[in-house]
Amino acid sequence: MKIKQKLNIWFVLHVLFFVVVISSIFWLPWYVLLFIFLILRIQDVILGGCILTKLEYGSYDRRFDAENGKYILPKKILKFIPITVDWIIPGILVIISYFIKQN
Repeated sequence: MKIKQKLNIWFVLHVLFFVVVISSIFWLPWYVLLFIFLILRIQDVILGGCILTKLEYGSYDRRFDAENGKYILPKKILKFIPITVDWIIPGILVIISYFIKQN
């Protein structure tokens, strides 16, 4: 498995952002997490993509999926990555956060 990603500050910040958001299901209220995910989707609509992706790759194109996904996942699954990463996983995290906070 060969990943073509260069290690730079924007890549590290992108990874750290994902780690913080995923771990936030334990320390943020579910509605704040929902707000964060909605802001990210609004950012996609207004700017055409993620700010960190723009800083990392120089454009808003989803290059990590295209360049590195082929080494990790079968081609048929790659077309489902955007909807999974943008909608399904955030939805699951908000639901998990909601149930954690109910106890």
